[in-house]
Amino acid sequence: MTFDEARLRQIFERTQGRCHLCRRPLAFSNHGRSGHRGAWEVEHSIPRSRGGTNRLNNLYAAHITCNRSKGVRSTSAARRRHGYRAAPRSANTVRRDASLGGVVGALIGAALVPPHVRLLGLAAGAVLGYATGEQVEPE
Repeated sequence: MTFDEARLRQIFERTQGRCHLCRRPLAFSNHGRSGHRGAWEVEHSIPRSRGGTNRLNNLYAAHITCNRSKGVRSTSAARRRHGYRAAPRSANTVRRDASLGGVVGALIGAALVPPHVRLLGLAAGAVLGYATGEQVEPE
């Protein structure tokens, strides 16, 4: 499938320009240019042959060699080969997670009377949201 430049940019930026399997850097300008440093292609987390779609939540940037060696195996198995369990997260996702965690922390802190405890709840919620928030991408 062919993607326009705007869609390729979205896919590339989902993982901050890193291969979602091995996490080494990619070069945006080397999309589809096998043999070039940082060459990459769009990888389907769930392969199309197994019912995967072309929706953004299934598309990742990956080195051509990483993608080809993954084949139809699961993404988690391919990442484990490199010692990872999840894709690198985009800066936008991290900010959303920290914001949501901060709101939850503030609500928890508001239930506790002393003002300094409220600030601790806010800070703890932001840290927790940053560290454990779930990545949700627009369609």
